[in-house]
Amino acid sequence: MQMRVRQVVAPPPQPALGVVHPNDRDMNQMLRQATMQLNDSYRPPNTAKQFDNKVLEHMDFCDKVYPHDLHRHVLAADNVCRFMWYQSFREQKT
Repeated sequence: MQMRVRQVVAPPPQPALGVVHPNDRDMNQMLRQATMQLNDSYRPPNTAKQFDNKVLEHMDFCDKVYPHDLHRHVLAADNVCRFMWYQSFREQKT
């Protein structure tokens, strides 16, 4: 009787997942910058001023409403809902 010997072929080596080629990193950074510049070019000039004020106002609101919460500045659904409710029904300036 003859025995057949199976030859096992090892799979080709896989590249390490954590290692990124430097050119890929540079390309991703360039794409990110181009995307940000493109978004900023279509934004009206006063939008940044309005957003900055709303961000500061939201942080002040969260500091007053959730003083002991460590994650009070995280944009969660309940935080945003309460802030929008506050914005809608607060006393308006004349």
